[in-house]
Amino acid sequence: MLKWLKAALGHPPSSAASVPGAEAAADELQRKGNRLLDDGRLEEARRCYEEAAVLDRTAARLVNLGFVLKELGQPGPARQFLLEALALDPEQFDASFMLGSMAAEAGELAEARLYSGRAASLHPVCREALAGHAGVDFLKPAPGTAQVAAEAAEAAEAAIRQHADATEFFFFLGNIQIGLGDFAAAAGSFNAVLELTPDNPDGHYNLGVTAQMLGQHDAAIASFRKAVALRPGDVRSLCGLASSLTSNGQPTEAIAVCEEALALAADRGEVHNALGNALLTLGRHDEAIASYSRTIALQPDYAEAHSNIGMALTAKGQLDTAIGSLQRAVAIKPRYAEGHNNLGNALQQQGRFDDAMRSYGTAIAINPRFAQAHNNHGVAASAQGRQLEALASWRRALELKPDYLDAWSNSLYVLSFSTHITPADYLVEAKSFGAAAAARATPYAAWTAAASLRPDGVPLRVGFVSGDFREHPVGFFLEGVLQHLDPARVSAIAYTTNPSDDGLTARIKRHFAGWHSIVGLDDKTAAAKIHADGIHVLVDLA
Repeated sequence: MLKWLKAALGHPPSSAASVPGAEAAADELQRKGNRLLDDGRLEEARRCYEEAAVLDRTAARLVNLGFVLKELGQPGPARQFLLEALALDPEQFDASFMLGSMAAEAGELAEARLYSGRAASLHPVCREALAGHAGVDFLKPAPGTAQVAAEAAEAAEAAIRQHADATEFFFFLGNIQIGLGDFAAAAGSFNAVLELTPDNPDGHYNLGVTAQMLGQHDAAIASFRKAVALRPGDVRSLCGLASSLTSNGQPTEAIAVCEEALALAADRGEVHNALGNALLTLGRHDEAIASYSRTIALQPDYAEAHSNIGMALTAKGQLDTAIGSLQRAVAIKPRYAEGHNNLGNALQQQGRFDDAMRSYGTAIAINPRFAQAHNNHGVAASAQGRQLEALASWRRALELKPDYLDAWSNSLYVLSFSTHITPADYLVEAKSFGAAAAARATPYAAWTAAASLRPDGVPLRVGFVSGDFREHPVGFFLEGVLQHLDPARVSAIAYTTNPSDDGLTARIKRHFAGWHSIVGLDDKTAAAKIHADGIHVLVDLA
């Protein structure tokens, strides 16, 4: 990113007094760090830049160190080195540029304007790019964040009209569009990068990020794989690939990718965080917490890891501790919509519905297009009997994500006892939901178990699939049935889709001949497992 700007603007490197005889050694370390940075080996690049700055502490070297720390997710230390660079050389363009960008990302508009304005005064020709990259228009009064970002997008688009072959402007615009929650438009910007430079690994990486945000997991996986192929050993792209595999119901494959990344960079917090996500999806809560804890040991201000520990603790029912972790996450990163949403979920499980709704409201204010937060806001409103408000939240979630079956199911449940819909209209709505759900289902080939799998005298193997093997009406009902099954005639096998257990879970487990978690598995993988287990009759208790 900075290399293109330096070439375009032609500004000379800045420096301060250096240790005699050390400059050549520092230059060599700097070049080595640049090569490592280009290869995506950020932690090794950081060490080179640190050693170079010790030998020859110039503003330019501190800027490079600040940049790599920012890329490593350590904005606090990055900011300190960038400020030191400015203290050494107040006309250091890159330091002002990055400080403005980081402040905008953190929602600190006054600071963003200050440093972006300073950068623009140093290089007025780059005004549009600065407005776009920093996410602020520093020449206008301070409006709301969304309005500022929209104005910045217009400025970036104006720059593109003047420099249609400059990939950096498309990167700038795509990043702004992500901030605005317009992921489809961001994907268009990154596709424009790839039209200009088809083998651009950063373009494929960013396209993978937007596909992931759009829920297009297969496309995200393909983009991240392409980025890794173009830049082997790129830990950032490996982490993106692992995340997409986890979201796509392939957590086991994600763990293998994380192990590959750990072999390259065991000291990168994001790798341990990605591994934790895969483990959490599999319901392996304690292992996930251990991975997140390693992330935090490496990067104490890694907000996502604090949030993820909170989610794991929520699943374990340790709500007070979970809420503490989640509050720490949003304190570190106040404009972290997912963190506020996760905090709302923990508060809701504690029965603190008003507090939960405030957290969901904060998430929505940060990202109005956050469909999951709208859905959760509706669940909390419904729990308090505020059904019309709940329906409005679910409708908004469906407007944002038309195939959001959870929101649709929640809406149908409330409408089933509502006086605001006729039975005929409800039937139409229910049939539409059924058609949408059926369209997403893929029939499993050769589902029927062969007769030879059950010789005479062998118990009938009955599988039960449910997320409610717990203190829930389904669980209570099933407990009574299981007590009366004759194990000589019927062998009950459980397939749980819920990672959490409770007292009822412990009681009924002894009645099952087999207990299997299919948490996090996609439908195809789960079906293959059930079929391989030789199940004769499958009961879906959803």
